[in-house]
Amino acid sequence: MRPTVPVVFATDDLFAPYCSTSIASLLNTRDPEREYDIYIFYDQLKEENIRKLNGMSRERAQVRCVNISPYLDAKLFYTRGRQSVATYYRFFAADVLSQYDKILYLDSDIAILRDVGELFDCELGDNLLGGVVIYRDTPRERRMKEEYLKNTMDLRPDQYINAGVLVMNLKGFRQEGIRDQCLSYLAKNRELRWMDQDVLNAVCKGRVLYLPERWNMSQLYYEEDYATGADLEGVCILHYLDRFKPWWVNFRRCHLFFYQAAAFTPYVQTLNRQFLECNNEKFKNPREEVLRMAGHGDIGPRYLGRCLKAWAKAKWRKFKKKLKNRGVKK
Repeated sequence: MRPTVPVVFATDDLFAPYCSTSIASLLNTRDPEREYDIYIFYDQLKEENIRKLNGMSRERAQVRCVNISPYLDAKLFYTRGRQSVATYYRFFAADVLSQYDKILYLDSDIAILRDVGELFDCELGDNLLGGVVIYRDTPRERRMKEEYLKNTMDLRPDQYINAGVLVMNLKGFRQEGIRDQCLSYLAKNRELRWMDQDVLNAVCKGRVLYLPERWNMSQLYYEEDYATGADLEGVCILHYLDRFKPWWVNFRRCHLFFYQAAAFTPYVQTLNRQFLECNNEKFKNPREEVLRMAGHGDIGPRYLGRCLKAWAKAKWRKFKKKLKNRGVKK
């Protein structure tokens, strides 16, 4: 029997609708014969949002909101831009979830296209983290990262992982006091560009399992590859990085995944309204545009096809199991 898949998200009231969409995409692509424990870390969250998020639980996939405010130090944590303190919650996963030796930690601005149980099953060995390097060595990326990473933590850009999708070795975190090392590093470094992500890369340097890009693909890379006709069937998680989020910018092909999942959330009306507000000038009829793209064989049908394929496989396994049990009884 395969182990339960523990997954952690983090949110606040502002991000709750988007967190629910990431969770819905996980639920839509999970293996129905496997157990999933989904936790949502928060500091302050309205009761209405807690009720809605907890209500997303399904058979073999329990969703629970967890208040981690006792672990937080408001004076220590600082943010930049649109980031919130929630970005630091991953530091405390080993303490909050002491019953697990390993978890997945996922950002709330992603779309999951394939069962994350496959990601959880990867063997970390003595590595503390498993993560993806989001970097393609373009001149712009080199200017942004090369000198900064060298001076700050003595890493090359192709060694620096994005913290939006992590396999975390909680047993190792506890045994080696990684949480305290992270907090100490943060206390001494008050000008970090990517804050908690920089901290994790610096503290866990040399103890990282590098995962394939398909497990954390930037939506910008996705759009570039789509335009060149690259094969994107293997993409497992799409990450809406930086300011290019579906609820902030005009509609793009990669946003189809987000809005397909949004239809399965308790926030669907809010998200639909935001979609219309974002795209009022570009698309006079957004629904027609989505249908047109689907009709041309864009992302939508392939995504639905994968869901249907996963469902059919699960049904077939159950059917075979029934036949086997009948044979035993006879």
